[in-house]
Amino acid sequence: MAKAMSRRLADGTIRVLVPGKRWLSRRVTSADEPIYFFTDAINAITVGAAAARLSRSPGDLRGILLQEFAGRDDQRDALVDRVVASYGDDSVMQLVPLQFATERVSNLMTKVIERSRLMGYLEQSTRYIPFDQKDENGRWLYYTPTNLTGELRERYEMIMDQIFELYSEIVHGLIEYVRAAEPLQDESQRQAWLGSTRAKACDAARVVLPVATRSSIMVIGNAQTVQNLYIYLRSLGYAEADEVAEGLLRQVRKLDGMKPFLRRADAAHRGSAVSRYMAANRAAMAEEADRFHLGRAEEGVEVRLIDYGPRHEHSLVPRMLYEQSDESLEVLVNQAPNRFSAEDCRRIIERYCGDRFNRRAKPSRAIEKAWFEWEIVGDYGTFRDLQRHRMLSGIEWQQLTTRHGYDVPPLVVEAGFEEQFEQCFALSGELFDVLVAAGLSTEAQYATLLGHRMRYTFTANLRELFHMLELRTQPAGHPGYRAICQRMYELLAEVYPTFAAQMLINMDDDPALGRLDAELIAAARQQELNSG
Repeated sequence: MAKAMSRRLADGTIRVLVPGKRWLSRRVTSADEPIYFFTDAINAITVGAAAARLSRSPGDLRGILLQEFAGRDDQRDALVDRVVASYGDDSVMQLVPLQFATERVSNLMTKVIERSRLMGYLEQSTRYIPFDQKDENGRWLYYTPTNLTGELRERYEMIMDQIFELYSEIVHGLIEYVRAAEPLQDESQRQAWLGSTRAKACDAARVVLPVATRSSIMVIGNAQTVQNLYIYLRSLGYAEADEVAEGLLRQVRKLDGMKPFLRRADAAHRGSAVSRYMAANRAAMAEEADRFHLGRAEEGVEVRLIDYGPRHEHSLVPRMLYEQSDESLEVLVNQAPNRFSAEDCRRIIERYCGDRFNRRAKPSRAIEKAWFEWEIVGDYGTFRDLQRHRMLSGIEWQQLTTRHGYDVPPLVVEAGFEEQFEQCFALSGELFDVLVAAGLSTEAQYATLLGHRMRYTFTANLRELFHMLELRTQPAGHPGYRAICQRMYELLAEVYPTFAAQMLINMDDDPALGRLDAELIAAARQQELNSG
């Protein structure tokens, strides 16, 4: 069948015949044009294997599909095996896209899964969903570590139940309070008003949700990133990470054609060896930290600019001019002090940034040369939102603890729920201390609440900061991360004032219903779709 569809010519290229074009018509958007997409009628693994062949073959990928894969579905696994053996598993794995979901994992685990910036994620939001419903077994939605047994497990679940009971009381009370304090003004805006008032209440109430709260997360990556995630999870050495890792590998191997790609993930001399290496290095650093008695708690939110470079924003001017010049970068950099005045640099920076009509119009990539290293002490809930920015480098966070304290949202005090709020943190602190005393410091993290502060660090280039700070200071943003990003902007402006002046930052105090405008826009779009 394959030969009737195509013919290999003397120069090694492949001519697609009429039957081949018919076969391709269901699998690609064009059998002739140089740009085309693959449809869902062809397996992504087959496409990846054919693309690996293309790397060392003249001609067209569509011809390779016809020559080697058309009509051979029963032989595909063997064909993929040969491709992996011939071309190496790493490069071929990058061509195989995978989508998967992890349901009912803890909020602690979602951040572990999202550690890789080479994957895409979407998870349930604690900002918009009240976690006040029990599951089909009548249990609140939290994770219990499987290595907790006997009285310790009973005490863990008793305290978690109490915290969730209090959370449910708080979130429902806050929704009622917000709606009474900010009543609906226009009946046509009812849905937007319901959404924005619920979001405001959830924003304040989520602070008392335990890190053990279950969530679901959707992930898209490729076979290599999934393998790397498995290897990383196995290096962590705690129960939930092992459970997710084993489930990940078990399920991905059920997919047709995937076994050749993931064969080495848990092999003793490959993936398992890397997991052991990562675990050993982490243990070594823990020993060194203990040796020097490193550890200091901090009260209050802190944002620090630890380091940055280049030390002057005018140093970026040669790099901004480079693409449109004919000179080497070395010449531009060396001659810059004598060639460009301070006024020239200011003008060039402003013109490079251009007329920014909204935050999606971002300056080009020359400003990625500038980098800024930040350290933040802030609550775990805001960290969850900031950590998901893909371009953050060197992001590291310390183990969750109750030692850095927490803040009481003003709305909680206004609505009269401060006592219930404080009870949640007292219960959390009690459970945390019990688990630490039992030698379970890793598992003690599940007892912390989203409102407990933590310490973390990351590096972001200047172009990413345009995106991050502008997005996270919008009125619809959470008050916690709005305050952090507003402070980051102030520190940035001290060292890069000309670039900071080009940023579209919202420095206003939190609006009454910051989410209302976004809800109104969404409602208008939905109405337009319905009427169309």
